[in-house]
Formats: sequence, structure tokens, C-alpha cells
Amino acid sequence: FYYGWYGTPAVDGRWLHWNHEVLPHWEAAVNQQYRNIGIAHVPPKGIGSNYYPAIGLYSSRNASVQRAHVEMMARAGIGVV
Repeated sequence: FYYGWYGTPAVDGRWLHWNHEVLPHWEAAVNQQYRNIGIAHVPPKGIGSNYYPAIGLYSSRNASVQRAHVEMMARAGIGVV
């Protein structure tokens, strides 16, 4: 998947999707183990992603980021997006 919904204050005027809330697990017992359920991430240190991007936090609207992503996909041998 390629998610084109990320945003930064510099490009979009605010954080988009990097700062979404910690989503609840479908089992209540699991949720009880975490105090941050429902609390928004606070970029740039805390982000709504399991992995921190090698290029840093970015806006999906940034044309140079889009080109870089397509180049990375091509180098990885991805033929269809």
C-alpha cells in the first residue's frame, strides 16, 4: 500500500495522520495494558507509525517527496502501485 495522506506543518499547515490517536485494540483486556489509548501522537518524536521514515516526516503533497518515493519503489522492483 502507498498512503498519500501524511502532512506536515511546513507544507500543509498542520500535522496530518502522523499525529492520529492511538487506536484501541478490539479486546478490552489488551486496552487495559496501555494508558495511551485514544491519546494523539505528538510529532516529530511520537508518530502514528510503527516505523520512522528514513527521509523524516514528510508531506504527501510535496512533489519532491513523491518523486523520491517513486524512485525508491522502482529501485525495489515494484512495478505497480
